[in-house]
Amino acid sequence: MLGKACIERLKTDTNPNPRRTAPGSPHASPVARTRAWRQVKLGERPPYPWTEATKRCLTETRKRSKARDDSILGWFNEHLKDYDVQAITREVVQELRAPITFRLIKTNPAYGPTAN
Repeated sequence: MLGKACIERLKTDTNPNPRRTAPGSPHASPVARTRAWRQVKLGERPPYPWTEATKRCLTETRKRSKARDDSILGWFNEHLKDYDVQAITREVVQELRAPITFRLIKTNPAYGPTAN
């Protein structure tokens, strides 16, 4: 059986009329039905937007370096605001950081490769 969260997502993703968006309804969106099935049967988590994750992280954090975290997450937020957390991989982060690393190496030789 579909969980409450899946049913609610079906309702909001397809049609404002809850009778037509019941999971077994032939009128429910195929995308929403597929998403609900994958969440229930395969245990996939629902999409979680990057912006919500950063807000939650900053509200739950209690440490002295919170201002630094805020600035770092703010920079990432400019580039990742349209992503879901599940879509952000190591490769995506490395791609974002590449121009910054190149600029650091170019301006400060201490960051460059070391000769042995």
